[in-house]
Amino acid sequence: MESKPNLEQQEGYYTGRWNAFSYANKLDLARIAAVLDVLARVGFEEPPAICDLGCGAGWATAIFGMFGKTTGVDLSDTALAAQRYPHCTFTSANILEWDGPAATFDAVISLEVIEHIERPLQGKYLSVANRLLKPGGHLILTTPSANTMRAMPGGGTEWSRQPIEDWLTPDEVRKLLEPEWDVLSVESVIPGFGTRGNYRLINSSKLGSLMKVIGAGNVWDSFRLGRMYGLHLVIHAQKRERR
Repeated sequence: MESKPNLEQQEGYYTGRWNAFSYANKLDLARIAAVLDVLARVGFEEPPAICDLGCGAGWATAIFGMFGKTTGVDLSDTALAAQRYPHCTFTSANILEWDGPAATFDAVISLEVIEHIERPLQGKYLSVANRLLKPGGHLILTTPSANTMRAMPGGGTEWSRQPIEDWLTPDEVRKLLEPEWDVLSVESVIPGFGTRGNYRLINSSKLGSLMKVIGAGNVWDSFRLGRMYGLHLVIHAQKRERR
């Protein structure tokens, strides 16, 4: 059985990865657009205090920092991110052990992070996010859809080579959130990925071309995403009030 990389190895990997970052790609653009749409729907009356939990290279933190005071936290060395995006605050810490300020943030945003935490600790990660939020605060989480990843060629193993990959299905995400959160929405974004099982038909190029010819391309995309056939999940949850 292959051993999991230790914390020091993970920190070294992510510091190297994020320090080498140059530009976000089109999938990053699609995800950030979906997250900003959720933020807009929340409709904060005042600029929100935001925590980007697992901020990576910090580019998304910089975008959030245009809408409210934003703090980025990551296992990697965030010194370069702090230089690139001085309008935000950055902290290097093991998120699972981070003693961040409790009940401070209006929104915690976590982009493509939870799947890189081992399954037994994913609930703890969500509890850290919950502790950081003010009462009624909002969590916006994105993560690859396990069903779509497993429908990729090779079962998705060639898609990402990060130290830990533990994808979640929509139902698994909901179950993890149940103890402390009210789940407001689980959406699927970015259609067209996956070729195994049902995905072979759903993502058929011939079928897709036909839908475009008859003017139903957007309707077909909405249908696929509504049935959770997208590449990523975008989850919006609210910290449950204690009774």
